[in-house]
Amino acid sequence: MRTSDAAFGERMAQSFEPAQIPAIVRRRAPCDQTGIGIGISFPFVEEDGRLRFATTVAPEDVVRRISPYDLVENALQMTMRPFGALQRVAEVTRPGTLGIYGACALQTVTGLRYVHDRSDLDLVVCGETITGLRRMNSVLPELEREFGSTIDVEVILACGGGVKLKELCGRQKTVLVKSISAVEIINKSKAIETLLSNETAASPHGVMPEI
Repeated sequence: MRTSDAAFGERMAQSFEPAQIPAIVRRRAPCDQTGIGIGISFPFVEEDGRLRFATTVAPEDVVRRISPYDLVENALQMTMRPFGALQRVAEVTRPGTLGIYGACALQTVTGLRYVHDRSDLDLVVCGETITGLRRMNSVLPELEREFGSTIDVEVILACGGGVKLKELCGRQKTVLVKSISAVEIINKSKAIETLLSNETAASPHGVMPEI
């Protein structure tokens, strides 16, 4: 049974104040009238799962931005199992192209317990070569077995949308591309062509929503 409303509210308030839990920029919903769509995830879990809620915020109320790529250096100092997998992925990834989001990112930013030993490791890659992406994908099964965590890698395309690395390297002919404004299915050949045409370009980190 969920704790009382008063106790639950107190836990929420205690989470916000000392750690400054960040909001995550999310895809806009039809009900969003104005402002930036954001989601907030709390570090504690109730019987029906982790508490999350969505709202909007005015642009002038944003006091700080954190990119997923800014967090990797600090995340590599963490000691829980999913962070060990991050170290191994970083070893096969071109410097500056790897970012982290999800529970591991939230724990890195706040110091609160978002991560357990079998938490997923959510990564984003922007500016890596096709060869590098294939190399990364080839080590994921072994790392998932070794660390007991699912490793979910999102590859950022020039359009700003993201595609799952496992889909990009799989046998299917189409891939699902998600952006901050839309979700669409495109031919995988088009996604690969986009990556090839931008291999020599600077990594456009700005396209990935901040936390």
